[in-house]
Amino acid sequence: MIFTIVGILAILLLGVVGWMRGALRILSSFAALLVAGFLAGPLKILTEWIFTVTHWLPLSLVPLGGMLLTGLLLFIVFESWAAWYLKRREKARQAQELAPRTDVESWTGAILGAAWGVCLVSLVLIGIDLIAVADLAVAKAASPHPPKAKVAFSNPYDRPLPTPMPTPVLDDTDKKLEAMQKDIQDSIFGGIVHQASPLDDAGRQTLDDLTLVLGDPVLFDKFQQLAPVKTLAQDPKLVALSQDPQVARWVRSQDYGHLLDDSKIADMLNDPDIYRKCRDLHVGVLLKQIEAQP
Repeated sequence: MIFTIVGILAILLLGVVGWMRGALRILSSFAALLVAGFLAGPLKILTEWIFTVTHWLPLSLVPLGGMLLTGLLLFIVFESWAAWYLKRREKARQAQELAPRTDVESWTGAILGAAWGVCLVSLVLIGIDLIAVADLAVAKAASPHPPKAKVAFSNPYDRPLPTPMPTPVLDDTDKKLEAMQKDIQDSIFGGIVHQASPLDDAGRQTLDDLTLVLGDPVLFDKFQQLAPVKTLAQDPKLVALSQDPQVARWVRSQDYGHLLDDSKIADMLNDPDIYRKCRDLHVGVLLKQIEAQP
């Protein structure tokens, strides 16, 4: 309910701002955002060094941080230039004793401002949802409690796998994130968030499958014996990581901060070849293979 109320208020506020600024100013903001987003990836190298030198982010997140910061700076530059140009136009109209904006511009700006509000609210909610998905997946996989019941797979699985799954134990932060995720799904923006999220149903199912595998030592051992997993595990970077005693200690202690800040892990996570191999590793299909084993 809270997300619905806050979202509607934000949309109304931006609609009013759009009416005051006019359609051209809102369209210029859209254009600045699109251009900044398009250039942020190729130009992220210009700001990555900031995070590398200051250590504000773990090494694995430096590329993402660089892209976001570059995009923000480019947006500010493009938006400022557009605002300066349109301000000159309004002054020229006033010099001719004309209104700075026509009524059509104002009302079109209100509509575009409201649309801009829908986009911004949706992006914020998508971000919260993705954080919740990732955090809950890690929390469930790291649950230390003993098995409780047999697992019944959701689609596309049609039979229970004869292996138990640990009962997930969530701390207060995880519970709050889970509640926020449910509130987002129940809000009027839930459908937009679901459709626009970069993590589709297949991706969420893969996270659930990985949680199942990591949470059950017996299942994890069977998973490691499958041919596709063995092939992936032979990648030189993964082999080097598996032989690193420090990384092993961090994994055992669930020290994700140090893991994300390790240069070898950062290099692996940003390797497009490894990303492709992991993407092509269909965990759900592999689990069905384990299920079919005698």
